[in-house]
Amino acid sequence: MAQKSLHPTADQLSRFLRAELERSDAISVVRHLLKGCLQCRSFLAGLRRRGKKRISVVPDYTAVCRKAELAAILSDAALKEEKQIATQLWKILADRDHPTRLLIIKNDRRFQTWGLYDHIEGLIRGTAKAEPFKAVDLAHLGLELALHLDAREYGAGQVNDFIGSAYRGLAHAKRRAGDLQGAAEALAQGRDYLGEGTGDPVEDAMLGVTTAALLNDMGEFRQAVGLLNSVLRLFRSIDDARGFAYTRIQQASILAFYDSAEAIKVAEEALEILPEYDNFAELSARHTIAWCYNDLGDHDEALQIVRTYDYLYGRFDDPVTAGQRLWLLGKIYAKSRSYEAASIVLDEAYDLYLSSNLFFEATLITLDRIEVMIYRKQVERALEAARKLVPRFKKWGLKQEAMDVWRLMIRAVENGDFLPGNMSSRISFELRQTWFPRPPGVDLKELNPTA
Repeated sequence: MAQKSLHPTADQLSRFLRAELERSDAISVVRHLLKGCLQCRSFLAGLRRRGKKRISVVPDYTAVCRKAELAAILSDAALKEEKQIATQLWKILADRDHPTRLLIIKNDRRFQTWGLYDHIEGLIRGTAKAEPFKAVDLAHLGLELALHLDAREYGAGQVNDFIGSAYRGLAHAKRRAGDLQGAAEALAQGRDYLGEGTGDPVEDAMLGVTTAALLNDMGEFRQAVGLLNSVLRLFRSIDDARGFAYTRIQQASILAFYDSAEAIKVAEEALEILPEYDNFAELSARHTIAWCYNDLGDHDEALQIVRTYDYLYGRFDDPVTAGQRLWLLGKIYAKSRSYEAASIVLDEAYDLYLSSNLFFEATLITLDRIEVMIYRKQVERALEAARKLVPRFKKWGLKQEAMDVWRLMIRAVENGDFLPGNMSSRISFELRQTWFPRPPGVDLKELNPTA
């Protein structure tokens, strides 16, 4: 490429797609694409579409582009060294408390590196399901580090991408911890930074994925599905088959709340287009399909699916996955009028959620527990379960609106209106709208003495 300000030629883009360019020229093409050139990206997408009728399988766009961009600045050797150093730097931070870690990140230039940022982001992904509050602290740390990355060293647009991605990671962690309002605020911040970034469509897509998950938690199901349609268009534009299939599975899981038949169709189609076998994608789709069959009245088929894919549930040891399996079994048993079996597994899921500090899930599943107790004519036990959460709500820092919704539910149980009024679904929706967890700084042991 004679002049860096010019677009790559059609021949260069074609050779880039076939991995035939010299390394230096390939890096120049990637850097050009990272600047947000829609013309060249569209040309590449057209080349891929002409080569294959279906969406092609491509490597992770974000990882490839980031590595190429950083390699253009640092060199492969320096990149590897930076990641190795990051491992050693984390060993220094690992045993420190959260405030001390933040102080070190803010004040010690040695720790302000992309390598350490990338290392922390990896820790967040592995922690969010099992230890949500720990993941929130890690996400704050990753964000602080991203805010201190040197734009002269890594590039201003790239640093803004890192900051935007860090905010998205914070939103994901906060959502897992039940802080829906905090997650929404983090997503808004992330969107602002990505607007000043490189224009990487994968970053935009992943922001949409996380936003849709939050909308789902808040009960805005149709809005979440609509947003994911935009995400699907982004993944299609860059021929990312894996991202496309994953997003369709996410859509199916949300559709399950209001259109079970369509959700089954979407989940099955997603499995067909998944480019390579993936345990998590397979399990997510099968779980949604089973949930929907149960909702449609085919409880035997739902139970058979769970039993068939029990081996997949067993490959994930986090409390979210284990809790989802128990919750689904509880729903199946309840729909089949096996109320004693339903009560056992729902109680087990509740205890698991509570001990894992998954307060939002523990609260929502209590509604199903109460419904089963009423069917078993255990009204006093149902009231005890409902009232037992009230002091916890106060410690968790819920807003008055959420407390009022819960008290409305308790009155419905007292008056015999819980089942006739379909209160489980109604209260679940209202809680999603009003949920807000602990204020910052509250000690976790105070929040949940049994954890």
